[in-house]
Amino acid sequence: MVEEKKIDYTYLRALTDEQERELTLSYKAGAKIKALTELYNIDSKTVYAALRRNDTEPSKKHYLTDDEKKAIVADFDNGIKYFDIAKKYDVSSMTVYNVLAGAKRVAGMTLKNRYRNEYPGLVEDLEETDLSVNEICKKYGINEILYYKLVKLFNVRKRQAASIKKERNKTLIEDFNKGLTCKEICAKYNITQATFYRILAKNGIIGGNRFKTKVNKDTKEAVG
Repeated sequence: MVEEKKIDYTYLRALTDEQERELTLSYKAGAKIKALTELYNIDSKTVYAALRRNDTEPSKKHYLTDDEKKAIVADFDNGIKYFDIAKKYDVSSMTVYNVLAGAKRVAGMTLKNRYRNEYPGLVEDLEETDLSVNEICKKYGINEILYYKLVKLFNVRKRQAASIKKERNKTLIEDFNKGLTCKEICAKYNITQATFYRILAKNGIIGGNRFKTKVNKDTKEAVG
């Protein structure tokens, strides 16, 4: 009898012991291998090795039978959510989506629209900075893996930053109209003179005697 060769998983280490424990807990909670590779920025082999070092054997890929595909379509028609269907059949939500697309239940639906339909109001809550990660996950019955995936999908951080910048520019222009100088405004908002004049230009304040006078005044102050 040939002795089974044991694989040494220690050389594949790329995470700390604490990260590996967190990864293993996420996997046991239902996180998929692909989602874990994206979350920790590692390849699938490293994920498998980390799981085995923590006494967890990864489950083999589940291929759906025709009967299971029909059952998925029936569950969807009965109003069950993607996430719950995926958990029920031990597959990813994308696999569920592909099955439904093949059955012409979600033809032409983009990934963003799919999540909007599955979790109404979620995108709006993601953009609400007062809500914590745990509060959103609990409200919509999702895990942190999916939370960060949706943040990336909908560019939430960029949109939040754009909203903050828009509000800053609004108050900046109000300060300008109140008579604050370029030097004072730049110090208050921690921006350069070039950024200050670019904001004015984008908001249509370029031109006119008032603008030219103020620019000359600020320039003299800067030189002086």
